[in-house]
Amino acid sequence: MICVEQNGEGVLVATNPQPADVSACGMVVPSGQAVVGNPFALSVEDGAAVSAAIIGVWAVAYVFRIVIQSVKGSTHEESPS
Repeated sequence: MICVEQNGEGVLVATNPQPADVSACGMVVPSGQAVVGNPFALSVEDGAAVSAAIIGVWAVAYVFRIVIQSVKGSTHEESPS
């Protein structure tokens, strides 16, 4: 984590020297090491793969539901007209 502050022009500047405890900083920018462990820091390809996997699981569940319903048979009885 890098402690930063905003200068008069609105540009973020790293404070020098960096404090030992970043909880006292007004703004903190995560470093590369902190972002690597984040499970939500996905690339576009990784996000597409996760969403495709979720849709695939939903599709398989839907197919199982349809198969189970067809094995059980229809619960609606038709009345003769």
